[in-house]
Amino acid sequence: MKKSIFWEGFYENRLLYDNIYVCLHAREKTTVVNKILELHKNIKCDKHNIICGIDGGYFDVKLNHQFEVMFLAEDIDRYEYCDSIVRAVFAFGNKVLLNEVPSTWGVNALMEFPNGIPDIFSRYEESATFVLSSKELYMKINACFDDGI
Repeated sequence: MKKSIFWEGFYENRLLYDNIYVCLHAREKTTVVNKILELHKNIKCDKHNIICGIDGGYFDVKLNHQFEVMFLAEDIDRYEYCDSIVRAVFAFGNKVLLNEVPSTWGVNALMEFPNGIPDIFSRYEESATFVLSSKELYMKINACFDDGI
């Protein structure tokens, strides 16, 4: 069995309810990125930044929050340690800048990866869902599966 956070039994342990994380989706299409950059002239994209769909977990995640690991939601054994930072959040047709990723909302975000965009992000199809979290949370999630939840 793949270790998937989408497995129904996983949510019974409440780890995701009690810790900060976000779900990251594919990079936004060029037309959406161009619209965001046109609306928000102070936003810049380079080789260390991407604009992508992001879903908040059960806590609001403030701007400049740092995550330490990225893993595939469908198979947590596929992971990469990487620094990532929430730099900007766009909502309401990407016209409004928010100061956080609101809990349980789906928005677009400018994510910064100071050491470059992780390889894992480009290895999977666009429909893949990734989780950004602390190393500590990742280890706890992994331990749940190792202990048979």
